[in-house]
Amino acid sequence: MAVLRANLSNLMKVDLDEVLFEAWKSLPYQNILNTLFDVMSSDKKEEKYQTVAGFGLSVIKDEGEDLTEKTFREAYQTTFTHKTLGFYTSVSMEARQDEQYGVIQRAPRAMAKSTDATLNYYMARPFGYATSTTDGKDFISTGDGKALLATDHPLAETGGTCSNKPSTDADLSLTTLWAGVDKFYEFLDDAGKPIVNTPKYLVVPHQSQQVALELLKSDKRPEDAKQFGPTA
Repeated sequence: MAVLRANLSNLMKVDLDEVLFEAWKSLPYQNILNTLFDVMSSDKKEEKYQTVAGFGLSVIKDEGEDLTEKTFREAYQTTFTHKTLGFYTSVSMEARQDEQYGVIQRAPRAMAKSTDATLNYYMARPFGYATSTTDGKDFISTGDGKALLATDHPLAETGGTCSNKPSTDADLSLTTLWAGVDKFYEFLDDAGKPIVNTPKYLVVPHQSQQVALELLKSDKRPEDAKQFGPTA
């Protein structure tokens, strides 16, 4: 349904001091998209990523004995399903001619900000539902059936599991930050070998922003204000 003068009756008058319409800044989605996600183009309905379990550690061979045979096989497959997002609006000729405050002219900018907010919303969902296997899976179907953060990600080749979260959930602190860093160096591949992995970004909700800034920007330990380093 088009925007009619009846929908914007106050904007047809000339007695308003100010009209607030998309007056506040929004976060451009590119800031998050290009930092935390690998972006690619596609002409398919969906993209499938297949992992292949490699080999574990080499086996000691005694003199005169045969080498131990090892095989490799497919592991887990992740599916990315493409979605179309969008909307449109229409305005009657009369409303366009009679509106007094330029609000209708700002509609394209408001639509762009809506797009920014929508993409930010969906980009945040993998993190907001990082411990859930049932919610937030609009675009991604993971191969191992586990949440993004889990203590029991199955290893296809060894049959064991690998954890990428604390066994007991904890708030952000100096202790838990370093425990998370340690966890990066304990990640294993499907054959049980350590993965060379170094943390690069700390992603936190806005409620933890102050703690994150104190941890990353201060030259002193937040808990006791002692200097970081050998003299701490």
